[in-house]
Amino acid sequence: MIDEKNFQKVKDLFNKFEKDREQLIGISREVVRLSKQLIYAIHRDDTKQSEKFYNEINKKFADMKKLPNKNPLLSSQGSLKVAIQEYVEAIGYYEFRKTKKLPKYSDEYINVEYYLSGLCDLVGELTRKATYSSINQEFDKVLDIRVAVEKIYEHLLHFDFRNSDLRRSFDGLKYEIKKVNDLVLELQLKGKL
Repeated sequence: MIDEKNFQKVKDLFNKFEKDREQLIGISREVVRLSKQLIYAIHRDDTKQSEKFYNEINKKFADMKKLPNKNPLLSSQGSLKVAIQEYVEAIGYYEFRKTKKLPKYSDEYINVEYYLSGLCDLVGELTRKATYSSINQEFDKVLDIRVAVEKIYEHLLHFDFRNSDLRRSFDGLKYEIKKVNDLVLELQLKGKL
């Protein structure tokens, strides 16, 4: 009546998934922590720390992205989604500050929505950097950021986001754009630009 081998097989699969899931959660936490540290170092213009965290986060991300290949059920886990979003945000910020370019999408991001969510989050960090740059009288950086934020928004307007977290993130971009535009206007009125 009951197939003992079947239940043992299911139990083994379940236990393997749980073990892999716990490993993913641990690595994901590290990726999120490193992304926060990288972003903070960039905000402070701490090149040495930025390089250090950039290298560390790339190593952890490489470890993390192996796990869904080993166990495809992990690709829909919330911890993976958050870690990829944070990674895209941090790496995007790093690359923008260094090269004025954004990271291109690749399959390593598992899901295009995770990548897009990271880009939406990046706009918030760029807006903060515009404020810091204004305080430090680096007005050319404020203008560069304004152009980047506008371009990201312009490209994302071509997507039809359904009612989801990504949609809410996208809708929030208009407030970030308003902040940057208000900052630029204020600087222009004060004769700084």
